[in-house]
Amino acid sequence: GATFRGTNLSGANLAHAKLDGADFTDADLTITSFKGTDLSHAKGLTQKQLDAACGDADTHAPAGMKIKSCS
Repeated sequence: GATFRGTNLSGANLAHAKLDGADFTDADLTITSFKGTDLSHAKGLTQKQLDAACGDADTHAPAGMKIKSCS
């Protein structure tokens, strides 16, 4: 249930973080790593934010969204 509203998380490593109920409204997720993270219950995420971030095969995006693989 953490709040990251408007936070600059650019370049952050949130791999394997527990983010159920976390609020990402207006957060900057440029180059943020969500490897192995379940984002399916996160709040305020947009596809545009996820397009700027990355994950892996074990990353779970919210329903109807996708996240690219980190290189």
